[in-house]
Amino acid sequence: MSATGKLSETHPVLVVGAGPAGLTAALELARRDHPVRIIETRTERSTYSRALSINTRSMELMEACGATARWLEQGIKITGVQYRDSTGSLFRIDYTALKHRYNFMLVLPQVETEAVIEETLNALGVTVERGTTLTGFEQTQKGVHAKVMTGEKADTIAAGYLIGADGANSAVRETAGIPFPGVQLPRDWSLADVRMQSPWDPSVTNIALGKTGMLFMLGYKEGVYRLGADSPSVLDTLPEDFKIDEVLWQSRFSVNHRQVARYQAGRVLLVGDAAHVHAPLGARGMNISIEDAVVLVRYLLAGKIDRYSPERLEIGARALRMIKAQTYISTSTGRSANLLRRQILPATLQLKPVMRKLAGAMLGVG
Repeated sequence: MSATGKLSETHPVLVVGAGPAGLTAALELARRDHPVRIIETRTERSTYSRALSINTRSMELMEACGATARWLEQGIKITGVQYRDSTGSLFRIDYTALKHRYNFMLVLPQVETEAVIEETLNALGVTVERGTTLTGFEQTQKGVHAKVMTGEKADTIAAGYLIGADGANSAVRETAGIPFPGVQLPRDWSLADVRMQSPWDPSVTNIALGKTGMLFMLGYKEGVYRLGADSPSVLDTLPEDFKIDEVLWQSRFSVNHRQVARYQAGRVLLVGDAAHVHAPLGARGMNISIEDAVVLVRYLLAGKIDRYSPERLEIGARALRMIKAQTYISTSTGRSANLLRRQILPATLQLKPVMRKLAGAMLGVG
């Protein structure tokens, strides 16, 4: 079995990491009756929902396995993005301008998104091997020998391929020697989930530009909102007329814009945050990770894995450029950014083809 040939069923594919990308890769293999094992260091499902939005592309890709229908039952539809400043509305990007059955962003906490994928995987007879950590691996012409630890027990898993879906601090990426170039943004960002009554339209994502930076707000349950800012304390950026009833959770973090130099090293392949990280604007992180996993499995099963890395490099770079542009529009306080927000974009978005194209790009199908 060569690294570019048809996938053999002699050994399973080993997936490392049970986030959205890893679960999707395992599910896509399992529902095509290919042997797969998925390991995860954590002993329990995560209760942390950094991602909240499922885009059009993800809903398209996950229709066939049944996940999309379940997501739609649980999620809230968001119809666009409203930009505003202290004087009021600046412009709105209208997702419904896109001619598509899923012309919206679906808001659902990541823990619930993951649960649907994992339960669908379990129904096919595959369970996540939790509490199992990858400690190293060696490649041969015929496969990968992965060393793992489960508690105090060491073991070796013989796999045809190894898929690294183990996040931004990927041990798979490091062990494979794949460079992860990029930059860290100079300011810390922050997130918080709060209960409050908002005077802003809850059917859209609201992004407000202030003198000190950006505030975004997204409602994902009745009376519960995710707040984010490009500053260390998002709660300090709220307008005075916002009254918080309860702070449910908050976090401060650094933002990196990074993409791997390649997505493949022999029989080792990367998906999700192991391959790319960026600012949370645009809801691309989890969604492009799901797309990575679906595309990877298609190429593996078709014997065309040599196409995977070049294609995802191009698509990842394109997504990163768009996220950088969104970050600039949303956070910059410079004269050029103000001109863009106040005059150029409001005028340009009056043109329906422009609105449709931008909505499609933001929903992952542009």
